[in-house]
Amino acid sequence: VLKSGDGTGVLENCLVDTWVGQGRYTWVDLSAGPFSWGPIIGGVGVRETHSLPSVSSLFEHLPEGRATSESLDEELERMADQHFETISDDQEMDEVELINAELDVYEMFALEHCASRQRHIPLCEELREWVASLEDKLIQTARNQNAAALEEAGENHDPLTDIVPNLRDHRWTIFGSDTHVANFSVARDLFLSELGSTISSSLRFAVTPSLASPSFHSHKKLSFLLYVVSDHDQYSPTSPVNFDPEILKRELQRLCLPGQQFQLAVHKMRLGDDPALALGFSQAVRTAVIPSVQHGGTFQAKTRRYLDSKALQHQLLEVNRNRGRWVRGKTAKHKAASMQESESEVLEVPIFLLSLAEPSGMPLLIDKHYLAKSLPDLVLVVQNQDQAWDTHLACNNKTIVWNLRNPLRSTLGAVAQHVAGILPPHISHSEDTTSQDWLWATGSHATSPTCPSPLPHPAFSQLYLDTVHRSYAVSALDMSAITVNEGIHALAMQGTNAASFDLAHKLPLGPVLEEYKLVRDAWMMIVAHVRRLQYAQAVAILPTLRGHSLRFRELANEVASALHPIVCTRQRSLHLGWSQIACLAILSLAFALFSVLRPRKIKPKIN
Repeated sequence: VLKSGDGTGVLENCLVDTWVGQGRYTWVDLSAGPFSWGPIIGGVGVRETHSLPSVSSLFEHLPEGRATSESLDEELERMADQHFETISDDQEMDEVELINAELDVYEMFALEHCASRQRHIPLCEELREWVASLEDKLIQTARNQNAAALEEAGENHDPLTDIVPNLRDHRWTIFGSDTHVANFSVARDLFLSELGSTISSSLRFAVTPSLASPSFHSHKKLSFLLYVVSDHDQYSPTSPVNFDPEILKRELQRLCLPGQQFQLAVHKMRLGDDPALALGFSQAVRTAVIPSVQHGGTFQAKTRRYLDSKALQHQLLEVNRNRGRWVRGKTAKHKAASMQESESEVLEVPIFLLSLAEPSGMPLLIDKHYLAKSLPDLVLVVQNQDQAWDTHLACNNKTIVWNLRNPLRSTLGAVAQHVAGILPPHISHSEDTTSQDWLWATGSHATSPTCPSPLPHPAFSQLYLDTVHRSYAVSALDMSAITVNEGIHALAMQGTNAASFDLAHKLPLGPVLEEYKLVRDAWMMIVAHVRRLQYAQAVAILPTLRGHSLRFRELANEVASALHPIVCTRQRSLHLGWSQIACLAILSLAFALFSVLRPRKIKPKIN
């Protein structure tokens, strides 16, 4: 496109310091920035200046240490040679002067390499110990010289007193201040803690992102039905420069595992050809006022047209119920609650691409902000004429621009969420809460909102594909655990007793234990394959796991059903002791006496 001179549709990507690569890697540049990106107004978890550890703010207040361990020995020898060259050969020096000269060399070296050091330098520590020993040697040598001088003069003296050695004032603290070392240690610990938090967020949002709440299962065949609905002739909705179905097919095939069948069918239709469908679209159109911030920082309220996804889904389901077509997508079999319900062979995913005209000059979005959205039974995509539209996102104080005529990137993300439950990279979801963190919403892949153009090839990073394939194994493990727990609960409700002991040898207890062992072995094999990133081998074991889990629950229910009537029928007799029989007789006699001897009310005679 650039070579031809036509830059239409080519948009500026966001300059970032974190990146999710095409392979199994992410990187972060701590020396770059500062950068910021995320929603302009009302954003949660927006990338800010302090989202990453700042090397400059943590270490710039500490003095620089320039020493390097490789050249320090050579530097020390060079300084010694230069210093002793200044002493003439005919100049006589006693031992005290030689020691002072050596200390002068160590002082010059320490001032240049050891003073205000930030890290541990072994040579500086060695010189500190050697200088301390030289001080003791210097004092002892000076005492010996003074004692010899006094002895030659014939004077009496005390060996430990009246000795003034010729010492110079050396500043031995130049070998390094412990204060700087302690400050550096604190800054290093703080830096490592913030770096650990960054790595943890990368694992939570980039390596193992969250999945949608329902369980998503693998299918033998993925069938995608692309319905292109248009009402204009201004441009071709499915041209290669707009929305290319071939690229969609190529990228969706990468979601499939080896041996998984794939199909994509494209159906084009005019909105006016189906009045019921046109009425459903018109009833789902809404308008809303969205707050916005311009480039200069001024606030502005914009009116936005959008489709209410729930209302449109309801209208499409009504049309589908009356006509028996279109929305056949994933039913309860896909979001199953039991192992038997998850055995659907084919998953059909209807994708509605709505390329509608803009009579008021305002583009049409989905739920105010989106170009594509995954719904329980279908995927909705909108296409508009504008090729450079300001979004609600910003990067480095610049509004992020989207090409509304090519919503292929958003479509791939919505389809992946529909098939495997993969959420956008800035959302983390658990059972109770949903949080946002835009730090890792970067990278040249289909789900990155900060890199709008062009769509890379491949569109899905390997980390993203790993998450899709791993979700199949995790969902199967969860469903298997639920099924096995149902069988265990049925057995736990039937206690063992003497009445059921005679029936134990007739029950299938051995097959129950054998099936449970097979289920556990399948669990371990799946986990081992997932740990080695062998997702195709792991998914191949899922049918076997499903069969053993169902067989275990069936046998467990059979044992529980056989034990339950035995306990109820053999314990129906009531055994009472003599004391209990005496109490019942006394109560019966008292009730009979009270009934016979109680005073009766006299009825008055009325004439």
